[in-house]
Amino acid sequence: MSNYKKITPKEFSLLVKEDKGWQLLDVRESWEIEISRIANSIFIPMDEVISRLNELDKEKPVAIICRSGVRSAIIAETLSIYPFPQIANIEGGINEWSKTLDNNIKEY
Repeated sequence: MSNYKKITPKEFSLLVKEDKGWQLLDVRESWEIEISRIANSIFIPMDEVISRLNELDKEKPVAIICRSGVRSAIIAETLSIYPFPQIANIEGGINEWSKTLDNNIKEY
């Protein structure tokens, strides 16, 4: 069993409305960020997350996003050993975000 929530982009947008403390961690590569990005995200490529953990506030919940939800699920599982109040994986990633929440965000 995983120690993180699985949420849709729409569910994340509702969580943020309820609790402004959520951090959005984007674990895609820099070339992917150039294609599409979500405002106010924290960009840390997947293979740098552990070495750059100090860039996240461990007092606040964190949601993780990638292109499709696979890399973000791995990072959500990895971060579950750290004392974040809540951890969530955004299923479907940025492509699902584009389809269901903001079609100005480009799919790729």
